[in-house]
Amino acid sequence: MRTPAFHLAAARRPCARRLCSALTCVACLCTTTLVAFVVGTVGSLLLAGTPDDDGVGSITIADNAAVAVVDGEPITAAELRHEMKLRCRAAHETCATSRAWTDLLNEMVAFELLLAHARRAGTDRDPEVRRTIERLIVGRFKQDRIERRLEAVSVSDEEIEDYYDAHRDAFTIPERRRVAMIAIDLPAGASEQRLGELRERAEQARAAALELGEEIPGFGSLARQVSDDPVSRHLGGDVGWIARGQDSYRWPQSVVEAMFALADAGEISPLVETERAFCLLRLIEREPATLQPLEPLRANIRHRLLQEKKRHIERDFYAELEANTEIERHPELLDWIAPPEGVARRGNAPRPPAIPGP
Repeated sequence: MRTPAFHLAAARRPCARRLCSALTCVACLCTTTLVAFVVGTVGSLLLAGTPDDDGVGSITIADNAAVAVVDGEPITAAELRHEMKLRCRAAHETCATSRAWTDLLNEMVAFELLLAHARRAGTDRDPEVRRTIERLIVGRFKQDRIERRLEAVSVSDEEIEDYYDAHRDAFTIPERRRVAMIAIDLPAGASEQRLGELRERAEQARAAALELGEEIPGFGSLARQVSDDPVSRHLGGDVGWIARGQDSYRWPQSVVEAMFALADAGEISPLVETERAFCLLRLIEREPATLQPLEPLRANIRHRLLQEKKRHIERDFYAELEANTEIERHPELLDWIAPPEGVARRGNAPRPPAIPGP
């Protein structure tokens, strides 16, 4: 005997069949409408019967098809695919799963949502934000127009050798002298008699120096006995190495010239008189000028030539831009610009007079 529940189900079965048929028709109608809507909104659709990795048939849409629209701004299939490509490349694996597509789309929608409200708030009109965006644009423009040209610059071995031969003087280590000195100070405003006494003292020091043996470097203990130079008197008068062509020494030019007039080690100069002292010089040793070999310099020369070529390319690039752009410069107004807060204006130039009023 059937239970009441069974009788109730049997009684409702024709109604259920009619309801299923109706729902099926509605579903078919909805599906047809949805496909028509997608075709009309997104663009052409290519239905592919080949199942993907999940066993589900794939749909390929046009690159300019909008997969989402946020505040009137579309997110296209091409943009979504580009972002997915970057993520898969970073992950070093196949990551374009159905879940990954959905998550990425949601993230891009969230980004566009923030962007839309930032624009409404005027953030894109903030001077600092605009300057940052402009720098990005300029950086991309330089990368596209000039960076690749700069990266392609090269320097050949022949160019390096030609540069080396043309600039031998620059790669030559100048002659050096190691010299000892005895200095007898001349007091300011000294009388003729006092100057005569000091000259005689200097001559006696030279006579004693001529008696020194060649085995004694410099002036030995004689410097400590008679020299007034506080730096070298305790070093036998040794003042170190002097390079030809340098002009940053503490001695007058006449003394430096006398140093380089000495030809052989042990040679003693005549007495050199300056405004402040009588000087006596002795050559300890010398090194001739030496041309540096090319090989240790090759990398440095290559770098220098590369930088010169790149600067030349950049100059030509900016000259070409300026030739096709109207530019006005008003340097006469620079002095009227107030310096930033807390920064003092440098330079001795007086500020210009006030601009007269109307």
